[in-house]
Amino acid sequence: MNTQKDKTVAWLLWLFLPGVGAHNFYLGKTKHALGYIGLNLLGWFTIWIFGLGVLFWLALTVWWIIDAVNLNKEVDRLNAGM
Repeated sequence: MNTQKDKTVAWLLWLFLPGVGAHNFYLGKTKHALGYIGLNLLGWFTIWIFGLGVLFWLALTVWWIIDAVNLNKEVDRLNAGM
């Protein structure tokens, strides 16, 4: 059964829980959400190595912005059952 996803919920999760990819879990994109968690943890575990963690967080930030651009289309695609 495919339940309708709410754009407002997706946007709130995107905005307030970006480090865990909560919006991706909500949209059923578990691998993407785990990627978010992985990059975030790599950032925390490697920040003390000459600030290397910043590069992981930068990659996560770029991915987060790309998700913002595509979020409405992704919710519409899921709600259309495609």
